[in-house]
Amino acid sequence: MSIWGPKANQNDDASDWLNDLNDKPSLRVVRSTIDRVNRIKGYIDTTDGAEAIIAAEVLAEISAAPRTKSFLSKEALSELKQALKKQPASEVANLFKAAIVAVQTVVQISKRSELRQHWNEADKSTAWINTSKDLLKKLGRAPKALRKWPSAEPTPSSASTHRQKEKQDVPALFDTRSLKAYEDKNRFFEPYVYQLEPDYEKRYNSRSLWLTDEKELQPFIEFVENDTQSKKFKKLTISILTDLNPAGWMTLNNRLLKSYPNIHLCPKPSDMNFKLISDCRSLGWGVSDKRVDSMKDIDSLGHLDKLTKLILTGFSGKPFSLAWLANLNALTSLTMTGPFSDEETLGKASNLETLEFHNFSSKNLDYLGNLKNLRELELDTQVKSIEPEAFMILKELKKLRKVNISLADSNKQKQLAKTLREIGLGHKK
Repeated sequence: MSIWGPKANQNDDASDWLNDLNDKPSLRVVRSTIDRVNRIKGYIDTTDGAEAIIAAEVLAEISAAPRTKSFLSKEALSELKQALKKQPASEVANLFKAAIVAVQTVVQISKRSELRQHWNEADKSTAWINTSKDLLKKLGRAPKALRKWPSAEPTPSSASTHRQKEKQDVPALFDTRSLKAYEDKNRFFEPYVYQLEPDYEKRYNSRSLWLTDEKELQPFIEFVENDTQSKKFKKLTISILTDLNPAGWMTLNNRLLKSYPNIHLCPKPSDMNFKLISDCRSLGWGVSDKRVDSMKDIDSLGHLDKLTKLILTGFSGKPFSLAWLANLNALTSLTMTGPFSDEETLGKASNLETLEFHNFSSKNLDYLGNLKNLRELELDTQVKSIEPEAFMILKELKKLRKVNISLADSNKQKQLAKTLREIGLGHKK
């Protein structure tokens, strides 16, 4: 991603997102962009971080008095303002709260934010941080009617008690310091258990566990083994936000990954020998080329022959090889962000049912014809020379039901929609 300034719209991802919003104004898009960052359990890549910040800027803008310079067109600004006014006060307050938490996470937590790590290495990091602080202040200038923490409507008999409890226990929504303290206190409602949002576990049948200190590895493992509650969830995500030595990774593998096939592991984004966790079945790894010293770190993914789901994000700069992918015969779901030097290797992952590939660059897409089990496909590219006709190969995929493809050229995007209709596949950008 190209970044040319510290403001929220001064990077490729935010600029593209903003252009799309101006073309099709939608409060739902603003909300979903913010929520996406808050739902990420581990590493937040540059794109998600940049889009969340520009979405928060838009939210602050449509809730404030008009100003001379705007991120939005007059039409988009007016339409989004009207959409916001139609929302119940409690939902709007929830949206502002989510925006504040998303911005704080992207800006303040370096271990989880690729965008923050980028600015840490840049000369203008202070300007970016100050811009983000100004954004948090703008999010705090909401209408007075929205300044209370959202909560369930009290019954008449408990209204007085409810108001008293709200006044004593719940921080003002737009006091960012008290909000941060509230989040820190209430998200970790048990040791290691991180509540991503209210009712997250119930809504998604998923629990998120964070290990933030390598010294806590043994009690962490014992907690998971003995916690009967965690075993009831359909998905259990373990995020490792600290460095573990080889013995630590092997212990984690032997004690947990072998015994609990529903665990989705998110290792810390650093050099990693995946051979040490060979029993892993579901993996999310955020990485950038600045933290990978050699190809062996990427190639070691080939040892995960039991892996069924892989999320691989954050690559930038030099292309890496996908040679290791040929060994993952059990893989059915793959999400990744390029560039890669040998994208045709994807054709060897013949058991894939779901493929989400961002920033692909190959003009020849014949390899997709080998993915006979594919049911869902999402692709996007920044390469303008890719022709819509290249996607005719998709007609060979008889099981394919859901397709979402974004091209860099708007005219070719329209041609692509026509091509997909011709071969019986619906398409929406």
